[in-house]
Amino acid sequence: MFQKWFKECEMEGYSSHSVRKSFISRCAERITEAEGSLKDVQLLAGHKSLQSTQKYVKGSLDSQKKVIDLI
Repeated sequence: MFQKWFKECEMEGYSSHSVRKSFISRCAERITEAEGSLKDVQLLAGHKSLQSTQKYVKGSLDSQKKVIDLI
């Protein structure tokens, strides 16, 4: 089903896993805008373990500096 949709949208090289990975990564990047946490991303992803969710989360030195500035 996903392959059919991707083909119709001319999205070659995509899979249901790549879309899921992209969704989780974007959620992790933007969750604080919704005043959420990584626990919320974990629940959205359906992961039993936060360690599974963390595989999709990227750190950012710029973000770390912003957090320190807020404190």
